[in-house]
Amino acid sequence: MLKWAKQIIRESGFKKPSLFYSAEKGDWDDLRCLIYSGIYQGRSSVLKINDDPFRIAEPLNLISFNQENKSQRVIAPKVYAHKLVDATRNWFVMEKLPSRGSFFRSQDARKPLSKEERKEFIKVFEEYRKAFPAKPSRPLALSEKLPAYEFHRLRIHRWFELASDSEVNSEIKGKGFVLNTKVFFPQYFNALTMLDKEFKSRKMVWSHGHFKPKEIYYVPQENRYYLTDFAHVHMYPEGYELGFMIWADWLMAADWKLPYKEWKKGVDGWISDLAPVAESLKYKNPEQLLKASLVERILGAILADVTASTRPRKEKIAMLGLLTRLLKDLLK
Repeated sequence: MLKWAKQIIRESGFKKPSLFYSAEKGDWDDLRCLIYSGIYQGRSSVLKINDDPFRIAEPLNLISFNQENKSQRVIAPKVYAHKLVDATRNWFVMEKLPSRGSFFRSQDARKPLSKEERKEFIKVFEEYRKAFPAKPSRPLALSEKLPAYEFHRLRIHRWFELASDSEVNSEIKGKGFVLNTKVFFPQYFNALTMLDKEFKSRKMVWSHGHFKPKEIYYVPQENRYYLTDFAHVHMYPEGYELGFMIWADWLMAADWKLPYKEWKKGVDGWISDLAPVAESLKYKNPEQLLKASLVERILGAILADVTASTRPRKEKIAMLGLLTRLLKDLLK
């Protein structure tokens, strides 16, 4: 991919390239994303190069948002040039974010947002949700054409396989299992039943798909928020982003050493702040939708983000204890 990147830089006329981000498939020889800063046609710009089937429409998603966005406060970088090469590869040059801003997050990026930051973040989400294009900007993938409950089922089954493989490998290496199936399986089946019931009547919604603090860039001088990373724009079940925001900010970032009651206060704070937003977006039965969307994210966290992860064993066990207890509370 590095060789291809040099060719793109040369042919596109992108000057003074400086690599500042890379994402790997497996190792340095198997990259899926490269991002350079530099100069394009006399303007400070960013070149993003993708070799990833999940990012094939990213430049189109960004262009579509800029064309249809009616918000003056939540915007996105302009696209100066782009090319879709094939089913996995694309590149595009976009406007560089203003230098005097910062990504929307707490001072310590490893910690969740403060209460004040969270409230402002949710305001930005509500404005984004009302300004985002209502219709897809590209042909839909097969999974996006599924009913909402089947879409959730498909993803959960993938995460289950990841967790299963990880547990087998852990046992082979003599480390033992980390997921207590006697506790988890009854919750797992109850959660699937709940999700089927809740999402059979829900629609699929065209969404940014990755609305979280580290993707939102705030420029105080302009009083504007820049929405970044359009690689995950997709059809998702209605309410998906409600659970996703709690997952991104709290479930994955909060201190896993906290006692459950203290840890759960952060979840409760998010639920309390999001409930009126779900209502303002005119979701039917908003409180139940919020709860179900969070249950889906908890299953993903338990199976993929913790059990199938490379986290230290002690951390895995502690996080699984918190997550399974929260799941049980939500399923009551």
